[in-house]
Amino acid sequence: MVTFHRDFAEAPPARLPRLGSVFASRHVTVARPVAEHGQRLGAVYLETLPEPWPAILARHSALGLLTILSFLLLAW
Repeated sequence: MVTFHRDFAEAPPARLPRLGSVFASRHVTVARPVAEHGQRLGAVYLETLPEPWPAILARHSALGLLTILSFLLLAW
């Protein structure tokens, strides 16, 4: 078993949860099987960290501003 997690993140679970995707509390958790030539080799587990709202707004505000400016330019 190989694991990787960032210092500020929680460690992965000791046992693999059910295979599939779960979205809850701004977290996305995905567990998928890994197979080669029909033989299951293991599984991949991936969990995202929730992103703070200011970071989300900062990332999307430029696109929103450009959209508003383009509508104003077209309306003029």
